[in-house]
Amino acid sequence: MNLSHVIQGPVVTEKAMRHSENNQVVLLVHPDATKTEIKSAVSKFFGTQVADVKIIHTPLKVRVRGKHGPQPKRKPRKKAIICLKEGQSFDILKMGSASAPKKIPKKAPEKAPEKSVSSAA
Repeated sequence: MNLSHVIQGPVVTEKAMRHSENNQVVLLVHPDATKTEIKSAVSKFFGTQVADVKIIHTPLKVRVRGKHGPQPKRKPRKKAIICLKEGQSFDILKMGSASAPKKIPKKAPEKAPEKSVSSAA
């Protein structure tokens, strides 16, 4: 697998921020990524040394609503908790803004010049 496709983005929640106190980072990863691919992708793109990688699989959550049947409520995800070595760190919030696509402002439609109506009274 191409290492640029392994890391999909940061997980920014209160629980993930508590992991940062213990020198850990939580990232969304590709469902087919392995621990060694995640470790090499983080060390390559962020220039940090990784001590350990833990994987969490979040299953599909389904809600059943009467006669309408099962409806998917949450997509399945794969998250990785990355333990960094002592003295290593990177800013997870900057990573989230860097991976976000840039929005190009739309131009306002040009208005046709109004015709002056002269009234002869």
